[in-house]
Amino acid sequence: MNSRQVERILRLHTECGIPLQHSVAMLFRVKGVSLGTAAKQAGYQRTYLYKTLSGELAPSPRLRETMESMLGVDPWAIHASGEAGARIPDDRKSRSG
Repeated sequence: MNSRQVERILRLHTECGIPLQHSVAMLFRVKGVSLGTAAKQAGYQRTYLYKTLSGELAPSPRLRETMESMLGVDPWAIHASGEAGARIPDDRKSRSG
């Protein structure tokens, strides 16, 4: 999976309301890397990485750089830009009768 594909997935997940921590965990799972391993590679504990992905804490520049190196994109930047756009409407709400 290349960086363009990763970005497309993150944008779609954001539009669909899928939390960043779940999107990033799925991307790492596809790459065969756990969140714990990714966090260790960045020099942090898994808990810190998860809290930054869930929005509880702001990610450090070093963490952002490492995640960008591992995924090919900065997941926080993609997620933030997608949140500013419109969400995909819920099909159940748009159906009549």
